[in-house]
Amino acid sequence: MSILVLVPTSAEYRMVDWPAIRKSAGGDFTTAICGFGLAAAGIGAMRLLAEQTPDHVFLVGLAGGFVTEPDADPPAIKVGDAVVFHRVTCHGIGAGVDMAAAPDQFLSADQMGWPHLEMDGSAVTDRLDLVVPDADARAMGRQKTLLSVTAASSSPDHARWRRNTYPDAVAEDMEGFAVAVACRVSQVPLTIVRGISNPVGNRDTRTWQTAPAMHVAAHRVAELIAGLESNV
Repeated sequence: MSILVLVPTSAEYRMVDWPAIRKSAGGDFTTAICGFGLAAAGIGAMRLLAEQTPDHVFLVGLAGGFVTEPDADPPAIKVGDAVVFHRVTCHGIGAGVDMAAAPDQFLSADQMGWPHLEMDGSAVTDRLDLVVPDADARAMGRQKTLLSVTAASSSPDHARWRRNTYPDAVAEDMEGFAVAVACRVSQVPLTIVRGISNPVGNRDTRTWQTAPAMHVAAHRVAELIAGLESNV
């Protein structure tokens, strides 16, 4: 099986000991940097998919978590967690202003009736399903949604507005949806794993746990790849 592991940025890529991850996975795979943000990540992913023609794609990187209390529903996401997502949804592409102070001024592409892409008689809407290779992750509590945005939440108030708008979202990133569209077009399964480095809306990067979060996310990818390889 040909596996391509995508990482959004060189900074995230350098946080991982890739030879050790390959050894842990028990098999070989290709790694590449796809780009930062919805535009660059989608274009970069399409180029790499065309060049590599993989059988399965993993996107691994950092994300902010909608950190909740332990008894909250959905269950709490903690800084330092590695999360495998069941679906990804897009926010920020549409019309109006995305602000907590003006919640009624933004309309998503779905609300406007405009699909992101139409092909082969089907439409790409604001939500796309992902592949969760591990049976335990599939069955573990409520399914987890990743919210991909054009710009990260700027404050805790902004984060609360987005969390209320997308109550099933547990984390926020800026690449997942674009890579998912590229994989949908290329008809390649996609699994997204994100390490939670900070609460959504916390812009003080001095407090972010980037290296530890990326470390646990990469090791979770290695576990999932090992499971895929053993089932081939």
